[in-house]
Amino acid sequence: MKKLKHIVLAGVGVIVLILVILYALFAPRSIVHAPVANAPTASQTEQIFTVDTPQPATTSAPLNTTFIGPRENIPKDAPSQYGFWSFAVPVTGQLSRSGQPLISEFQWLKQNGWNGDVDLRMDGEYNDPTADDSKLPGFNALGFHYLHLNILDG
Repeated sequence: MKKLKHIVLAGVGVIVLILVILYALFAPRSIVHAPVANAPTASQTEQIFTVDTPQPATTSAPLNTTFIGPRENIPKDAPSQYGFWSFAVPVTGQLSRSGQPLISEFQWLKQNGWNGDVDLRMDGEYNDPTADDSKLPGFNALGFHYLHLNILDG
């Protein structure tokens, strides 16, 4: 009888352990945002990183996610050299992406309504001394709102 009691207790202990692990893995968590001094508000950030083009009509239909490949959904006069060979506009009026633009391609972006640049490369990536867009001669004079986030590739 004592042996059966130990087996039952061990079984209950295993079940409780499994439930605790499952709760730890799948329990909803609330996100706590720490205040940041002089951080832009959501509307200011939206103004910084939007392109001045007409916005599509809003709809209550669910958003569909579609892969936008290189050179898709772009203006006809978009440059195509160097880093811009992969230029694409996944979200019209909101988001574009490309490889490393040349200064002439940054000038084209500015002339066509882009006003922000988020650079995701690591400093010195691929032994490129200008892996930080703000170090490109003439970049700062264009007046882009610039955010450099060192993201490790791979």
